[in-house]
Amino acid sequence: MHYYEDPQSREKKLTRDFVDIHQSTLCQVLGLSQGDKIVVELQKSRYGASGDVDIAVWKNPNSENERLIGIEVKSLFLEDGGKFKSEKLLKHNKQIKALVKEGWDCVYLFDFIVTKPASGWFHPQAFEGYDNYRKTVEGEKSGHVVFQINAVAGKPESMAGSISHKILQEAKAHGAKDGRLKIVEAFKSFDFSFSSVIVDSV
Repeated sequence: MHYYEDPQSREKKLTRDFVDIHQSTLCQVLGLSQGDKIVVELQKSRYGASGDVDIAVWKNPNSENERLIGIEVKSLFLEDGGKFKSEKLLKHNKQIKALVKEGWDCVYLFDFIVTKPASGWFHPQAFEGYDNYRKTVEGEKSGHVVFQINAVAGKPESMAGSISHKILQEAKAHGAKDGRLKIVEAFKSFDFSFSSVIVDSV
């Protein structure tokens, strides 16, 4: 099943596939290196909040350059005519503000544009999503990255097709927050000895 066919669980599948299959792209966007830790669907109850963080990153753990990065994942479906289906221009800002308030050093919106599969390897809408994209994030310190996934007919996106990205705004550190130490303790509660990537699903 392609991403566009499953709107109910699209963002969860996208998030897991992105961290698993396209981890090199994640590392490139955030400047990650060996030793950095990633938690998918981090349960906020671990640090006293509600909900989950789609992608949580502990960059440069236990160092002077340590960064706690919280990422909100959203998705858009690009229709054949070039318009986005059910485009919600502002909904993401509520989640972004919550991450900042909770104590994350840096926060990002990762927005994924998904398309119907093309019959050939070159997708006719390869760049159309970027051209028509209109979302913005509130605040000059919040990061914003757009990805477009171009699928190939007959194959799931995890096996074929392409992914590209465009950084619209780099994230900047928000400064020390009261909840920061609790987030660090949440990361420390995981056993990263076998893998630097953990799925914290319930």
